[in-house]
Amino acid sequence: MNLQGKTILLPRGGSWATTASAEVAKRGAEAVVGELIRFSGPEDSVPLEAASQRLREGHYDWLIVTSPRTVTAIAQMEVPASTRIAAVGQSTAKALAKIGLNAEFVPESEQSARGLVREWPDAAATRILLPRSAIAEPTIRDGLTARGIEVDDPIAYRTIGADLAPELRARIHAGEIDFVFLTSGSTVREFARQVGGDAPVKIVTIGPITTRDARREGLEVTYEAATPNVPAMLDAIEEERKPD
Repeated sequence: MNLQGKTILLPRGGSWATTASAEVAKRGAEAVVGELIRFSGPEDSVPLEAASQRLREGHYDWLIVTSPRTVTAIAQMEVPASTRIAAVGQSTAKALAKIGLNAEFVPESEQSARGLVREWPDAAATRILLPRSAIAEPTIRDGLTARGIEVDDPIAYRTIGADLAPELRARIHAGEIDFVFLTSGSTVREFARQVGGDAPVKIVTIGPITTRDARREGLEVTYEAATPNVPAMLDAIEEERKPD
């Protein structure tokens, strides 16, 4: 499918939207930013501060980072050379590289929490730091704890719903937006709450987990990215890559 002249709703603002909009423009489409979520610090910062101190002292064998947003939240942490770093996917690894941190391990078969647990490379690890979203599923924590690893998972940030402007909701229902990108369970829930499943817009998800979340909310997913990033979401439209 040719994207020339199509309009795509992006569900997040900030630097992510700037980068995503540039990718959309490269394909000849128009990006419309309609924030469905925003981010804030943890309500109680003490657990994260305590974990940061332990990290600085070399307490952890590994630091696991699950998203570019987590990278932003932990950017001021001091990571000692003795602590190895794992990233859930290449987008997160690239975000880490931008702040001078190298992800030694990134899962290959499936860039997700499930893939990270399945491919975990270090049976000898005993202590892991896993900064997380307040609404993160316990997939990594539970999966690694089951292997006898101590996982410290303080909240690094909160995801907060953001209301679309009434004018933008009207454009969606009028069929003036061709595609909406849903990049997480949080964006799925907000889109379902604010727009619903009957709007004449095609939904594109960032991967199978988000597709699952969308279906649970009664949303029909048209296309699904092969890898969790915006270029792959655009590829999914052009290649008409439907979810399983």
